[in-house]
Amino acid sequence: MPSRWNAANRSLTVAAPIVCLAAHWASLNGGRGFARGQSTSMAAARTQKAPTPAREPAALGFAWAETADVLGHSVLVFVFLPLLVALPEFVSYEIRNPYNYSDPVVLALLPGRALRALVNAFAAGVIPSSISGALYAASLCAWAWARPLPSTLGSRLAVGALLGLLAGLLSVVAVVAIQFGREGVTNAPWIAIAFETGSAAVCGAVAAPAALRMVAAGQARAATGSGR
Repeated sequence: MPSRWNAANRSLTVAAPIVCLAAHWASLNGGRGFARGQSTSMAAARTQKAPTPAREPAALGFAWAETADVLGHSVLVFVFLPLLVALPEFVSYEIRNPYNYSDPVVLALLPGRALRALVNAFAAGVIPSSISGALYAASLCAWAWARPLPSTLGSRLAVGALLGLLAGLLSVVAVVAIQFGREGVTNAPWIAIAFETGSAAVCGAVAAPAALRMVAAGQARAATGSGR
């Protein structure tokens, strides 16, 4: 360190008179252009010494962690949200049940009957709902890969409802094809098909805001090169 410091001092001692003489000569000859040229050359030299690293284009896609989050979130919404449809019918039946008002035992078993109704609804729709949720997550990630993410809440709800409807239709086609292959059923359950597609559109709209936030976070992670 002392040798380097002494060398720097000697360099400054030699260079200072030269710089002063050059500045005095420029001022005597009206050489502002000379000084400007000197500053420009010095700036160019600094630029050449420390070039700015080129920025690489942002990576497309999303991180694997956020992809798993989108899949899990979508499947949970598609499986458990349609269960709420079974509650109005159950509540209406229990309100009209006279034994709830006359028999304390029947009234005490009301939570058990409610749980059974939810379990039955879950068992009836878990397979098509899980397929719809998985298809919805895949279509949402594909949308995010091909197009920019919607910015407003309304556009996110619209995109989610559209992708949910498409996922519901594909799920219904898959389930009907499986049933036709196993049992040879030719009479399509149109009420169940309408319910599955409609609930899929609603579930897609409900799941879209949080799922798109996860996709945006994954794209940011992938753009910085830390995707998992």
